[in-house]
Amino acid sequence: MRLGGLYVKVGIRTKLFGAFVVMLGFLVVLGGISIAHIVKTNQMLSDIKKNEEIMVGYNDIAFHTVRSNAAIRGYMNYKKDFMKENHYSIREEVHASIDRLKELGVTDAKFVQFEKDFVAWEQAIDEQVMPLIDANKLPEALKVSAPILGEGSQKLVVFSKDNAKQIDKQIASEIEQMNASGSFIFILTAIVVVVSLIVGAVLAFVFGNGVSRAIQQIISQVKQFASGDFTVTFDTKLRDEFGMLASSMNEMTSTLGNTLNQISSSAEQVAATAEQLTASSQEVSKATVDIGGAIQNISSGIEKQNDKTQHTGQQVNNVAHETDQISMKIQSVNEQTDLATEKANQGRDFANNVTAQMDTILTKTNQITTSLHELKAKSTTITEMVAIISNIAEQTNLLALNASIEAARAGEHGKGFAVVASEVRKLAEQSGNAAQEIHALVDTITAHTDQVVQEMDSNNASVQKGKEMVDLTGATFADISQAVERVQAEANDVTTAIHNMHENIQSIVQDTNSIVSISGEFTDESQTVAAAIQEESAMMEEVAAAANELAHMAIELQESVSQFKY
Repeated sequence: MRLGGLYVKVGIRTKLFGAFVVMLGFLVVLGGISIAHIVKTNQMLSDIKKNEEIMVGYNDIAFHTVRSNAAIRGYMNYKKDFMKENHYSIREEVHASIDRLKELGVTDAKFVQFEKDFVAWEQAIDEQVMPLIDANKLPEALKVSAPILGEGSQKLVVFSKDNAKQIDKQIASEIEQMNASGSFIFILTAIVVVVSLIVGAVLAFVFGNGVSRAIQQIISQVKQFASGDFTVTFDTKLRDEFGMLASSMNEMTSTLGNTLNQISSSAEQVAATAEQLTASSQEVSKATVDIGGAIQNISSGIEKQNDKTQHTGQQVNNVAHETDQISMKIQSVNEQTDLATEKANQGRDFANNVTAQMDTILTKTNQITTSLHELKAKSTTITEMVAIISNIAEQTNLLALNASIEAARAGEHGKGFAVVASEVRKLAEQSGNAAQEIHALVDTITAHTDQVVQEMDSNNASVQKGKEMVDLTGATFADISQAVERVQAEANDVTTAIHNMHENIQSIVQDTNSIVSISGEFTDESQTVAAAIQEESAMMEEVAAAANELAHMAIELQESVSQFKY
């Protein structure tokens, strides 16, 4: 992410959390608007209900006043006691309606005056009309009751009707205001929903496209890397976990390339050293054959020495000359074995270094595999967060459905609220669908991550196989070194034997008279030397075979390394 000319590292988790916060912000705004509208609507509905009760109270007062008036007129005309009782009963209902209006908060001056007028009307009936009716003075009762039951009762009825009509108009105004508020909230909700959908779509497209492009690029480069091309360079321009993964992959390819280069060079040196060791062992074998032949000649000459004592001096000189040559060849053998020992030790040390490098490679690849497993765990965390979002959407949908049911029960007054509940339910369904799309995207990321882990596991197996081959090479060098040390020890024994033989020959030169008696002993020593020479020859054959095996292993190692491009 670029901010103020600088690149800011923003991880995938942060991006997804930011998108979630933005969408949650829109949901909070929409929820706040809906709650405010619901509170306001409930208040208006409460006021309308209260006004309806007041209107009903005024209508009841007007209706019962007319009934009470009719009852007293009927009593006046027919003198039926039940009509009188009905009159007083209706008056009690009027008082109940007046008390109900007081409970509803109707305490204005006009209402107080109305209550006084009604009480005065009742007193006029009780004190002026009823006594005349009970005294059967009907003409006087009609005359006295005319203004009371006419203008007086009409004034009470008109006041009640006028107040009922005024409250009815107020109710209609409140309903109209509530409808207008509902329309405004509907438009505002629609705008918020559209904006949130657009922002959500843009965020999903931007983040999804970026993640998909990064994964496709890494997959392509990993396939090239898996084919043995260690020259591939992963793109590290990304400032998230994919950039970290690409940087780690570049370090791994560089380390593997350098290690393979060292292995190839070491294999060439091992092959050259093995060839040189083979040639040296062949020379030593040839020299030991010559020594064996010389020893046999010496033994044959000693056997004939008893018959040819006159040639003793000449034969002794020949033997001395031959022993000098043998001593020189043994010295050459010692030098070659020293060189072979040095080369074998170098090969063993180099194999140990290569083993250490292979261990480093294996450690790096294991670290990368661990990082990929951590990436998979983070994807699982994102999936759990998406599940929470889906659960919230389902709960919101359920609440909207319950609100629609309550609005349906409210009838005409709940239609506007039903529309809002329907829109909230649609928004919840859309949020659930978006959560499912995010879940599918996270599943795709997890599948690709599993594929990368499998390829890294395959690479680990290849590195482990290379390490085993290098370990086998180191063990072979150790065997060669031990074999050369044994050859050197045998060569030292031969040198000692040759030195002793030379001293014996000098003794023969000094004392030719005792040559016959010494010849038997010298024959035994020559046989011992011949046996030692044969042992040395067998050892050198083993050295040559080990050198050939080492050269063959070095060639196989070169062929294995040549499969990779670095």
